[in-house]
Amino acid sequence: MARSTCAVASRVVVFAISLTVTVIVAALAIDSRIQLFTIHATNMTSTLTRPLAAEFDIRFIPFVITMLSSFCLAPQIFLEAEKAVWWRWADWSVTVPIMMALISALSGVRDAWLVAAQAFLALATILTGIFMDAAAPPVSWIAFVSGNVTMLFSWTVIFWHLAQSEAPDFVYAVVGSQFLMFSCYPLVAFLDGWYRWERETAEQVYAWLGAATKSLLAFVLVFGVRAYADAD
Repeated sequence: MARSTCAVASRVVVFAISLTVTVIVAALAIDSRIQLFTIHATNMTSTLTRPLAAEFDIRFIPFVITMLSSFCLAPQIFLEAEKAVWWRWADWSVTVPIMMALISALSGVRDAWLVAAQAFLALATILTGIFMDAAAPPVSWIAFVSGNVTMLFSWTVIFWHLAQSEAPDFVYAVVGSQFLMFSCYPLVAFLDGWYRWERETAEQVYAWLGAATKSLLAFVLVFGVRAYADAD
């Protein structure tokens, strides 16, 4: 089925926004070198904790996230929705685990194994989404519920650690805004599954939602860290 001009134009705009954010975030990251926190790896056989690295520099992580997203958005301009969906899943399979690991570390998680587990749980959520797309009801709805339980557990870990830490204000902005944005994805998936949207419609919504989520994370994090550094 031929794609409408509006659908193609929408893809072009989303890609342009994502690419613009990537360039801006890269420029801001290069402009200021800010190292914010240290992640520690816990020895699971004792109570000793050893440093995993001297410092974990977060400045280029938003750039990596938006760059990967832009790379996966580009082919979707030329592909029909049925094929473009696999580029979306490829994007999410890489960027969402990175985002959850970053948000977890910002919220106060200092155990590298737990950060890795958060990334793995995010990947597991994405895999349940792929399974939901491929399966028919009621199996697809079981996958939907399973994925949301997994992601809810990840956010519980984040909120618990954030409550125990004394984080800068921008960290609360990152966690709060990303939780709200992440909560939109299951809502879209539910509406898509319940009302049986056309594939092109669902993919357009996901493309805009993905660009908004990653752009918001990038700008809140970069400008928040710069403001935090300037205050010190």
